[in-house]
Amino acid sequence: MVSIRVDNLSLAYRILRGPGSGAIAESIIQAAI
Repeated sequence: MVSIRVDNLSLAYRILRGPGSGAIAESIIQAAI
């Protein structure tokens, strides 16, 4: 299960580095936690 959370965090990081969408990435990080 921990690995799945790590994957979600990595995806959130990619979204953060993407064109904006910072709010969406923050919501995903909060959901992962």
